[in-house]
Amino acid sequence: MKGMGASHFLNIEFFNSVKVADEPKIKNLPFAESPLYYAPIKSSKLLSKGEDTNKIYELILNTQDIDFEFEVGDTIGILPCNSAYEIEQIIEKLKLKEVADKFYKLSVSRDTSKKNPKIPQHIPEYGTIRNILQYHIDIRSPPKKLFLQTLSSYTKAEEERKNIIFLCSKEGSTKYTEFISNNIGLLDLLNKYPSCCPPITAVLEHLPSLQPRPYSISSSPLIENQLHITFSVITFDNGRKGVCTGWLESLIISDSENIETKFGSLSLNNSSIVKELVPFYFRKPKMRFPKDPSTPIIMIGPGTGVAPFVGFLQTRLLQKVNGLTWLFFGCKYCDKDFIFKQQLHDFKEKGTLTKLFTCFSREDDSNKKYVQDLIMENGKEFVELVDKDGAVVYVCGDVKNMMKDVKCAIIKCFVKFKKDFNDDEEKASKFVKSLQDSFRYVEDSWI
Repeated sequence: MKGMGASHFLNIEFFNSVKVADEPKIKNLPFAESPLYYAPIKSSKLLSKGEDTNKIYELILNTQDIDFEFEVGDTIGILPCNSAYEIEQIIEKLKLKEVADKFYKLSVSRDTSKKNPKIPQHIPEYGTIRNILQYHIDIRSPPKKLFLQTLSSYTKAEEERKNIIFLCSKEGSTKYTEFISNNIGLLDLLNKYPSCCPPITAVLEHLPSLQPRPYSISSSPLIENQLHITFSVITFDNGRKGVCTGWLESLIISDSENIETKFGSLSLNNSSIVKELVPFYFRKPKMRFPKDPSTPIIMIGPGTGVAPFVGFLQTRLLQKVNGLTWLFFGCKYCDKDFIFKQQLHDFKEKGTLTKLFTCFSREDDSNKKYVQDLIMENGKEFVELVDKDGAVVYVCGDVKNMMKDVKCAIIKCFVKFKKDFNDDEEKASKFVKSLQDSFRYVEDSWI
């Protein structure tokens, strides 16, 4: 049964011989400052502990063969690959087992009514289906309505088909919003509607590119032949892990199917050494620290948001340069996920870090504290440091909640403590905006 969205523009031809496709060149590296590199993992450390905290790792890449000089505050983009288990499930449900590893050739159909049809830029013209599913398309991407319309055309069970069509309708818009908010991807759709079996070309036409994930470098460029990143493994309500963080963790553990049984060997003091290669590139910088050590610096980085500041403080320590530096840090527990705890205290003891403000949101349920609360508590000094001493403010972390809450707290501090604003929030907001425009308030965020 054909319906809206069922007209395709791609043709696929499989060759009889099974052939491993050459790895195609990556066509699009967002915000790239360098070519794509491949680095082996030198070592890794589990930085957190406890069942009620996310697992946080420090990953150290061996960069001795990479010809690029990064700076403090730089980020890299890591190209992840999709879960092998999920790929196998999709191959089975789309009845692609016999052709998944055969060499294919894509072309544009001459019969299509689509205007200016092209093979999507992120899809290799030649290769294998398994390769596409693993490296090129975002199989976790929430389905758009046009894709659902297409899927309805290949759904045999009438009730299932009606449900899919309802999601695409104007009347079903609330249900659709609720549906995609639950991290629904291609495999979830195929599980929910088992009679749905679209051709692979329909999937390739609709699913977007698997995007690189940005990570702040958490080490100093003065430490030769290595680069550190810090990441928290995201686990969703359905038990799945983040595409990139789950993949990186599987590289560290070296066996993605036995991750849980191997955590015992990854104590806070042990390292796990593997030989996998991580594809990455350097991104155009958002965060640049003042070269002049006399410029006061305020750093705000809860959780893994502290990563670039650790690299900055390492560099200051190695250069034997001290200046006025503040760091606001927050996490759940003092003894479970306070990452780089010893290093930060060492920086403070040696004078590299002037003040360290910490808070913990789960230590005392009756008195939860976040970094924005710390800023408010130290608002008067904060305002003086920025307004009178010319401090530069750096914020790194989650864009959804933390960034907004921190900026709101800073604006409130200026409303309260900058006398010439006369409690005028609009003036304070414009002032913070002017700080951003002059790169004295810098945000480095992720979704």
